Amino acid sequence: MSQATKIDVLIVGAGPTGLALAYQLRRLGVSFRIVEKNPAPSSTSKAIGLQYRVSEVLSWMGLFDRFQARSVAGTGVNFYANGEHLLELRLDRLNGMSGQGAFEPQSIVIPQSTTEGLLIDALRERGAEVERNAAFVAFTQDDDRVVSRIQRAA
Repeated sequence: MSQATKIDVLIVGAGPTGLALAYQLRRLGVSFRIVEKNPAPSSTSKAIGLQYRVSEVLSWMGLFDRFQARSVAGTGVNFYANGEHLLELRLDRLNGMSGQGAFEPQSIVIPQSTTEGLLIDALRERGAEVERNAAFVAFTQDDDRVVSRIQRAA
């Protein structure tokens, strides 16, 4: 069964990057389709937090307050190997370095699964959904277009 849909952007993968891209495209009115081969969002995390610069991007996207409400404030990171403390990285010196009235960047300690959930909710509020059980298989390209093949799980 073949279904042709004309869109501007195909996003393959509904991790944090794909979801953030989809959200931004939706805000800008660009047509897209976001496909994910897995049947459900991640329930585990490959990352425990977001860097300072990401908090500025989230603020620009209008999503910072949501992330801040679900996060833990972090002022440092400890590194261990085989039970031995190797390094402590303090992040608190970055506070107060922005100009008066400027957004104050901050780290956001939040599981990747929660990050994905917040982005999925924000995308849904804008009327878009992730197509689950849909794997990108191949594409062909000519001078006028790119045709992608997506395979749905049975």
